[in-house]
Amino acid sequence: AHSFREIPEASRIVCTMTGHGLKDPDVIIRRMKELKLVAATIMDVRRAIGL
Repeated sequence: AHSFREIPEASRIVCTMTGHGLKDPDVIIRRMKELKLVAATIMDVRRAIGL
């Protein structure tokens, strides 16, 4: 869906961190330069991931 730019409006998008991130979320926080809060709309999510 990402490569075809077809994400239905009613879709739920879930990001799952695997590996040490689930055991120690501080690892992810330290490695990320900035956390981005994104509104729960398809257009805002598309904008955040560069679509």
